[in-house]
Amino acid sequence: MIAPQEWYDYQKQYQKYGLDMKPQSERVPVRRRRKEAKKTSLLSDIVSIPKTGDRKLVMTVLLIGILVILMLVVTSSYAAKLTYDINRLQVENDALIGEIEDLDVKMMSSNSISYIEETARTEMGMKSAGADNCVFISAEDAPEEGFADILKQKAFN
Repeated sequence: MIAPQEWYDYQKQYQKYGLDMKPQSERVPVRRRRKEAKKTSLLSDIVSIPKTGDRKLVMTVLLIGILVILMLVVTSSYAAKLTYDINRLQVENDALIGEIEDLDVKMMSSNSISYIEETARTEMGMKSAGADNCVFISAEDAPEEGFADILKQKAFN
């Protein structure tokens, strides 16, 4: 245990650190205090000034943001170019499909017997055979070997 006198000396030594021993603040005129308050409030409202370590972080974040925006612009322009190319190719493809359909219709009409007969008469000057130029073959007239074989022999001999 501490003796009462020692306790009293101990408290007296540390009394200077108590609340009642606070240093008095310097008196600042009211106008100057108001000006400083306005300056700090305006500055803090507009931009907070970061510390040097925070400045690097802010600059890094800004740089990354700018790079991201640039990448978005580049990718969107590339996507627009691809869309334009796809639309142009689709139009060309539709035109080719139309041409193919037209050619199919012409081909079908060209394969018909009436078209072939009309072309032969008009462009080649062919005529229909008359009754005196027709030969009728009966079953009795058919050769035993086969009509195709006889034609082959006559054609190649």
